[in-house]
Amino acid sequence: MNESWLWNREGEPDPEVERLERLLSEYRYRGHKSPRVRLWKVAAAALVVVSLGIGAWLSLREPTVQSSRPGPSYVARVTMGASFLEGPTDQEEPMPLASEVVLAVGDRIRTGRDGEASIESPDIGRVTLFADSVLALRRLDGEGHHFALERGRLHANILPPPLVKPRLFQVATPRGQAIDLGCAYDLEVNESGTTHIRVTLGAVAFAVGETEIWVPRGHDLSIGVGVSQALPFARDTWPEFREAAESYFTGQTKSPEDDLERALRVARQADAMTLWHLAQWVDLKTRPKVLDRLLDLVPVRAEFDRQSLLDLKPELWANLRRTLSGF
Repeated sequence: MNESWLWNREGEPDPEVERLERLLSEYRYRGHKSPRVRLWKVAAAALVVVSLGIGAWLSLREPTVQSSRPGPSYVARVTMGASFLEGPTDQEEPMPLASEVVLAVGDRIRTGRDGEASIESPDIGRVTLFADSVLALRRLDGEGHHFALERGRLHANILPPPLVKPRLFQVATPRGQAIDLGCAYDLEVNESGTTHIRVTLGAVAFAVGETEIWVPRGHDLSIGVGVSQALPFARDTWPEFREAAESYFTGQTKSPEDDLERALRVARQADAMTLWHLAQWVDLKTRPKVLDRLLDLVPVRAEFDRQSLLDLKPELWANLRRTLSGF
C-alpha cells in the first residue's frame, strides 16, 4: 500500500484504497445545508399530519356546530378538568369536550368532579359552569336565550342594557326561572332541589309561576321545593332580622305577631327590598304596619300615595321598587 497517497495524495494511488473510496463516497459529508433541508421536510410532514388529525376530530362534531346561522351563538370550552357534551337525552353517548364547540338547542354540558367549562357569546356574556354540574340549552332565538341548570352551580355575567335587552337571557331551575335584567349572579341547585341565587351586579327576577321575586345587587334568595314565595335578603342584614322575618313568613313559629314585631323593630334601610316583598304578601290587616315601617326607612314617603300602595296598585309598587333598587 502507498502510504503517501493515503495521507497526502502523493505518488501512485493504491488500487485497493481507490476501490474503498468509491464505495464510501456515497456517505461522505457534504456540508451543513442538506441536514437542514431534511429536518424542514420532516417538520412540514408532521404539521400536515397534525392538521389532518384536528380536522378529522372536528368533523365528528359537525352536526351540532352551526356557526353559519345568523344571530348570537354560544361557544363551550373546557377551562379545567374534564367536561362532556351530551345530546337532549341520557341515552346518547356523551362526547368529551376537548375543544371549542358551538352549542345547538338540545345540547347539554356536563362537568366532571374536577371539571369547569365556560359557555360564552361575545354579544351576550359569559357563563362559568363549575364542577359536577349539568347545563342544557333549551332555546336560542330573537325572543329568548334559555338555559336550564339541572344540577350544580354556575356564575353568569351578562352584558347590561342596551347591549342585551332585559329578560332575553334566562336560566331555569327545578324551582323557577332566573330572568336576567343585566347583571352578574351565582346560581346553584343543590341535591334537594333548593335553588340559591346571589346577585353581585344588577338584578335578577326569579319567576315561580305568576310570582316574580326581585333580587337586586347585594341580595340573596333561597327557595325550596314546594315553595312559591320566598323573601330575598341583603347579605349584610342582621341575623336577628332574617331569623324573625323568615320565621313569621314561613309560619314556622308559635307567635307570628311577636316575630313580625321583632323583624320590623330591627329592620334597617338595607332591608327595604325584603319589606317591599313582605308588605305585598301579608294580609290586609297586617299590610299597613309593614308598609309604614318600609316608608319610614327610606326617604320616599312624600312621593307615593299610601292608600294606593295599600290597594296594591301594580304600577305604583313597580315605581317604588325602581326607587329602592334601580330596577
